[in-house]
Amino acid sequence: MGLIRHTENKKPDICKSRPIILSIFCLFGFTYFTLFAFLFILATFCSGWITEVTNKYMPAEAVTKAQVFLVFFTGALLHIIAFAGLILIWNMKKMGYFLLGIPCLLIASYHLCQSQIPVSITVIYIIFIIIFGFFYRRLK
Repeated sequence: MGLIRHTENKKPDICKSRPIILSIFCLFGFTYFTLFAFLFILATFCSGWITEVTNKYMPAEAVTKAQVFLVFFTGALLHIIAFAGLILIWNMKKMGYFLLGIPCLLIASYHLCQSQIPVSITVIYIIFIIIFGFFYRRLK
């Protein structure tokens, strides 16, 4: 039994809706970054075994357990930060683009410095930055 007041001076809040194509890219990104974060976390816990196997089969490129641990830990951390950026993009926040873009740039830069990593993998991270950049103006 409450009264509904209608004031003409108040404008309704305009809610920016998320485009369908952005939702599809976000879902792909959630899957991609979750999978890689999980794999990097798993590799971090197995870094001792990975170091042993690497040094056994590639003795010319001997690595320490600390080096392997640092690479996998950093990879896990960057993918988790990118995932957090995707959550913010899903909620239409501009800060999410930066939380996604900076880790993607760091990962792509690392990939370009490593000759063993195919360029096609590096392109995926660059595409993430470009695609979500198209929607930057729609984010609040």
